[in-house]
Amino acid sequence: MLKFKRVTSKVFFVALGAGYFSMFSNLDINIFLKGYLTIVPVQILVLIYGVYLIHSKKQKYSQKSRTHS
Repeated sequence: MLKFKRVTSKVFFVALGAGYFSMFSNLDINIFLKGYLTIVPVQILVLIYGVYLIHSKKQKYSQKSRTHS
C-alpha cells in the first residue's frame, strides 16, 4: 500500500486533487464527457500502480528462488 510519511506530501496530493477536480468542474462541456474526462486519468494511474505492484512482487519472488536453488 502506498504510504505517505510526510505531511507535506499529503498536503501536496490533496491540493493537486482539489485543483484537478476544480478545473474539470469549471469546464463547459457535456456532463457525461466531463465525468469521463475526470475519472479516466485516475483509472490509468491506478492501472500503472497495479502493474508496478505485480512486477515488484514477481521480482522479489524470482530473487528468493535464485538464492534457495
